[in-house]
Amino acid sequence: MTDFRIHPCPGSNICQLEPATAEARAWIEEHVSCEPWQWLGPRLTVETRFLEPLVDGIIADGLTVSVP
Repeated sequence: MTDFRIHPCPGSNICQLEPATAEARAWIEEHVSCEPWQWLGPRLTVETRFLEPLVDGIIADGLTVSVP
């Protein structure tokens, strides 16, 4: 199972990062500073310019990422 799923939002400068496992949710809590309004259901809304550093950190910590 993939830890994180990236959901692109075509035509915008945002995407959604979905923590799909307990480990992924714990990683978000430890490494990401965000506001409650950035969450749309189980997905964290992220500007695409911040996505690469997030994914780099996720992978560096041994978690997996996919784009469904």
